[in-house]
Amino acid sequence: RKYFSVLSKKFNLLILDSINNESVSDIINKKNFKKIIIPYEVGNTAKDNKNILVGLKYLTLNKNLFLFKNRYKNKTRSFNIVVCVGGSDPYFLNRYFLKLISHYKKRKVTKILIIFGPLINKKEKKMLMNDIKKLNISYIENPKNIYNIICRSSVVITSTGIIKYELAKIGMPTVMITHNIQSLKNNQGFAKKNTGITCTWFVII
Repeated sequence: RKYFSVLSKKFNLLILDSINNESVSDIINKKNFKKIIIPYEVGNTAKDNKNILVGLKYLTLNKNLFLFKNRYKNKTRSFNIVVCVGGSDPYFLNRYFLKLISHYKKRKVTKILIIFGPLINKKEKKMLMNDIKKLNISYIENPKNIYNIICRSSVVITSTGIIKYELAKIGMPTVMITHNIQSLKNNQGFAKKNTGITCTWFVII
């Protein structure tokens, strides 16, 4: 409740991935956002609220993504796999990926890059850096133009955020790791449209 209250004071527009929680629905209905966009929604959030727009037709993307779509087709691949799981990685998906890759016998001949977001926990980052050095994996922190990097990869491993819409627009092969049943439902919608595959971290581990 406090989080949405702060957002409503700073921003007029809020874009959410999806909501299927009635308590959260009640909160955003009562806050003074001029518009709320929920591109992919599997629940019944705010059907009668005219300020909440639900559906892919309301999705707004950076116009530069159209340029990167063509660049992806013509780029030389610098990395086999790029891992990008959000600005803060609140569900520790980087950690689970590193655990998985530590058992991958061909990792020494597979070019892997992990992208750290600007809000990742410092202690978590320090621990990840130790594992990255052991596994001899490349990394970059908060790159200025993430799409140039993404377009030079063969596949992107990501989480459940807005970036999966952008990857779909570029046409990038994507593996979406989910952390709960709700995000699994959202990502399965993308899988049905052949924009990527989805899996849960507890199945991977």
